[in-house]
Amino acid sequence: MLIGILAMAGIAQASSSMVTIHWKEEHQRIAGWGASGGNSSAEGFLKMNVEDQKRLCDLLFDPTVGIGLSMVRNEIYSWELSPSQGVYDWTKDAAQVWLMQQAKQRGVKLFWSAAWSPPAWMKGNGKHVGGAIKPEHYQEYADLLSLYVKEYRKRFGLDMMGISITNEPEVNVDYQSSHWTGDTLRTFIKDHLGPTFAKQHIKAQIIVPETSTSDNFSTFADPILADTDAAKYVGIVATHQYNQSYTGSVPKFPPLEPIKFSEAAVRSAKPRWETEVSFIGGKPDYGIKWGLGLAILADNAVVGADANAWLWWVFLNPWKDNEGLTDIDGKTFKVAKRLWAFGNYSRFVRPGYVRIEATPNPEEDVLVSAFKSPRGNKLVVVAINNSKTERSIDFKIDGNSRIGSLEPWITSADLDLQKQTSVTVSSGRFTGKLVPESITTYVTEDSRS
Repeated sequence: MLIGILAMAGIAQASSSMVTIHWKEEHQRIAGWGASGGNSSAEGFLKMNVEDQKRLCDLLFDPTVGIGLSMVRNEIYSWELSPSQGVYDWTKDAAQVWLMQQAKQRGVKLFWSAAWSPPAWMKGNGKHVGGAIKPEHYQEYADLLSLYVKEYRKRFGLDMMGISITNEPEVNVDYQSSHWTGDTLRTFIKDHLGPTFAKQHIKAQIIVPETSTSDNFSTFADPILADTDAAKYVGIVATHQYNQSYTGSVPKFPPLEPIKFSEAAVRSAKPRWETEVSFIGGKPDYGIKWGLGLAILADNAVVGADANAWLWWVFLNPWKDNEGLTDIDGKTFKVAKRLWAFGNYSRFVRPGYVRIEATPNPEEDVLVSAFKSPRGNKLVVVAINNSKTERSIDFKIDGNSRIGSLEPWITSADLDLQKQTSVTVSSGRFTGKLVPESITTYVTEDSRS
């Protein structure tokens, strides 16, 4: 009755939406979060002084003082690695090797490499841009990728957990690239790369097809997955996410929509990774808008498509747009809100954590995801508020009454992943105040373990 009287008097009532976290309803296990040092990104680190190199590496990879990225995607510069048949040069990748070693020193364990193109001498057009590998060179390419894994371990102490055969095989570009089809990838894997890795005891998992968009994924992945003799060699299926972040020549603010893996990929039960996305084009913008955009993209993949891993494009951007987590700024670097927004996931949702069911979209422009630690004693909740007003959300943890408090960590226009006063959890319930245009991560104490 009182509420009705207040309403008739025109007095606004505070109301909260409810998010229910289902502790025992598990989804995918998270493999990691990362980015790439490819396409001259790693070279930018070496242009800085030693102090800035250390500061940036700490910021990217250290889970205590930085955002704790747990995965590095390396680019195989194959046209320099093998400039001609039978010739190899292992000195051309010094910057990426240095970056991976810096990450390893800070606890990163997951390194994998993607080949934009086979060596030019293997291709029909004789170039490392465009064209396609000649079938008569399939075995030599398989041998080269096997050799790459062995040499990076022997020479640099880097164990590659995966090898991606191609990068965006469907696009026409003016940089290192190569065209494949679903059928040619299937043949290469089934008859050459898979048997070669097996015979030579290469433990690196085969990753395919890294299409530029999830819309194109099935065209390239499904022919491989439909062939059991090829599919048995594939460890991970992957896509990029540019259909949600790029239109024409300008960056696109992402919609609140899940990305798509094919039904064949879901049935295969193979890990599904999102391996590259950024906001290509536009003038550099270091503000919260594109930080929110990054968080929405991550939610669209991890919650929307059960992605086990999620990667941004480059760590350090040498271009004048919005493709990096940080930008080269003369002899130093500049940090974008994208980095701190990424940290709302990567610092706390560590490899091995499991996503658990939570009300995904309790209000317009609010997205929620939840995760628990492998031992089931830690909780992480990420809440995105993509509106210009504060939102009050009631949270209910169904199935775990042991959690007594949570620490909020906020990234907003004013805050860079900063810890706030703990909130009390009573009988499995707490209320979260989401400041305008923010990402808030609620974590149990020492959630990184």
